[in-house]
This record gives sequence, structure tokens and C-alpha cells, in this order.
Amino acid sequence: MKLLLKLLLTCFKFNVHNTAMDTVICKLEQRFAKHAEICSDFTCLDPRQFSKPLPTTALFKLSKVLGLENTSILREEFLDFTKKWDKLKLNLPEVYESYRSDEENELPELDLECLQKMS
Repeated sequence: MKLLLKLLLTCFKFNVHNTAMDTVICKLEQRFAKHAEICSDFTCLDPRQFSKPLPTTALFKLSKVLGLENTSILREEFLDFTKKWDKLKLNLPEVYESYRSDEENELPELDLECLQKMS
């Protein structure tokens, strides 16, 4: 009897859970269906997506929202930004170290101001 009661209770929990989850999923889909295009544009803006190719329809809706006539300009700017992202995301100590290592490999620059004062 206890086993049957436990089984019925478990069955009830799963049915209620599944029904509730189905309802939540349907409501979310209904709510965001009209904004699907802009949501997919925002997905492209996630740095984890930068390594993937940009879909041909990407950034159309965002261009409209921004009032841009030509989507290709936004796409070009975005692609340029994604190429530079690895440098842009560095924090200050990493940037400093990067510059220091570059400076060690280059010849020192002449201080023209100092040279002018000396002459």
C-alpha cells in the first residue's frame, strides 16, 4: 500500500511538473515570438559567438531599430570589432605586459623634445 501511494505521489509530481514546465515554455515562446529577430541579433553580440560565422540575416532588425539604412555598415563594423575583441578584452595588467614585451623587442624611440632642448 505504501509503495502504491509513493508511486502515485511520484506520478502526480511528475505530471504537475511537466504540465507547469510546458505552460511556462509556451508562455515564454508566445511572449518573445514577436521579438525573435532582435533576440537572435543580440545573440550575435555575445563574445562566445564571435568565432562562429555571422548569419546572413544577422543585424537586420538591429539596424532598423538604430535607424540605419544600410545594414552592411553595421555588419562591417561588428566584424571589425570581433576581430579586435581579443585585444579589447584584456585587463590593464595584461595590456601593460603586452606593451612591455613589445618595447623590449623594439629599438628605443628618440625623445625629440629632449634633443631639441639639448641643441
